[in-house]
Amino acid sequence: MLIDVNLTEAPLLVPAVPKEMLGISKLSDGRTLVRINSSSLDVIQNCMRKAQYLLHEGWKPEVESPALTFGSAIHAALEVFYQGEMDHRRVPDIEELERIVCGHAYDERDLVLAATGAFAKKAEVLSSLPDGDKRHPMNGAWLLQHYFRLYINDPYVCYFDDKGPFVERRLEFTLFDGPDLVIEYFGTVDMIGQHVDTKELLAFDHKTTSTIAGYGESGSYFEKDRPNSQYCGYILAAQKNGIAVDSLAVNIVEVKAKPKTSRGSPPSFPRQITTRNTGDFMEFSDAVVDSVRRYLAAADSGRWVIGPVGACNAFSGCTYKQVCASPASVRENILKSKFKKEGSNAPV
Repeated sequence: MLIDVNLTEAPLLVPAVPKEMLGISKLSDGRTLVRINSSSLDVIQNCMRKAQYLLHEGWKPEVESPALTFGSAIHAALEVFYQGEMDHRRVPDIEELERIVCGHAYDERDLVLAATGAFAKKAEVLSSLPDGDKRHPMNGAWLLQHYFRLYINDPYVCYFDDKGPFVERRLEFTLFDGPDLVIEYFGTVDMIGQHVDTKELLAFDHKTTSTIAGYGESGSYFEKDRPNSQYCGYILAAQKNGIAVDSLAVNIVEVKAKPKTSRGSPPSFPRQITTRNTGDFMEFSDAVVDSVRRYLAAADSGRWVIGPVGACNAFSGCTYKQVCASPASVRENILKSKFKKEGSNAPV
């Protein structure tokens, strides 16, 4: 799951939740086992120095940013919304949703109220943000009302299998099995949706972002549909686990503040479908194997080459930019003062 992050904002005191990123161990036959997900792959491909700090040495931010917390809350709402039946959807009054955000009781049998309640529970800590902030829970209620209105007739609902609803489902598979190296790829798919009429299955990746029109240095957000290792990995993981999907819906929730005048525009919720085939999977696998071998070589040599300036300044800037911009002699002190160490992924 990729969520819009703005590191220039002062973080709230929300403890960062530990997340499995990369694991390295030795098998009984002497081969190296590497477990990797899309987030770790992206770090390695963008900057080996960042891979050193985040993956190899385990330096993590002390707190979670408001953008991550808000994105998690929106995800929680959509989990509930799509698990319900289509005829249970409705467009609520904004006052109904605002009361839930304020802590009032609600009927959990009402689908949109239950979805908003899931959002409010996750987003409660953001109530300390200034009124009118785009990530304030009240603004989240406004965003959700517009989403419910737009997608009231969305033909996709959550797919259910013998394990229950296919939401936030952890999937993994063996991507590479060689004489010296085994790579297991893992990830959490936001949802597998099923078309109510055709029964077609479609993977979903919910994304919250405040930059739809222009996303980083690559221009349009939708230019990121391919090549995209995250999407390719999700589709391949689903197939390896017996789910007949070859496409993924990038389901975007624009995070914007409620306009102060009637001339302001509502939020946008564009959706893009991207498809993968055998050739895409082969290129993806090659990229993963190459990245893993480069990571292991860097860990073995102790040489972590700093990445391009584009990686330092993408989005609102790399988390470790201040560290790399400082003299080597003080970097350890900066890491200890601004981050916490959650263990090492150094090869055994």
